[in-house]
Amino acid sequence: MTRIVDVLYFRDGGTVGVILEDEKKKRTSFCFDRRLGSETPNRIYVGATHPENKGAKLVEKGSSLEETILSSLRKALDVKHSPSEQKKLLRKESAADLQGEETKIWWILKALEQYEAK
Repeated sequence: MTRIVDVLYFRDGGTVGVILEDEKKKRTSFCFDRRLGSETPNRIYVGATHPENKGAKLVEKGSSLEETILSSLRKALDVKHSPSEQKKLLRKESAADLQGEETKIWWILKALEQYEAK
C-alpha cells in the first residue's frame, strides 16, 4: 500500500512537494509547480520535491507516468482520509486553522484540485 511520507510547502507561490513510498519501500518524489511566474504552472515534476531541485523532470500531460503518480497519490490520500473528509478539507479557504497532518493533506488536495482544473 502506498503511503505519504512527507509533504513540503514552498513559499514561492505555493509549490507542493510530495514523497510517496510503496509497499516495497520504493520512494517517489514529485511536486506540483505553483511558483509565481512559472512557465509550467500547476504542472507535475517527478524526481524532486521542487521544480528547481536537481533531478526534477517535467511530466508530460496525459502520459502513463502522470496517471501512475496521480493514481498512487489518490490511493494514499484515501487510506488516510475518507472522500467525505477530503471534501470537508477542500471547503476550507485556507490552512490557517488546520494543524499537523491535516495542513499537509489540505496542501495536496488544493494542488491536486488546481492541477485537475487545467
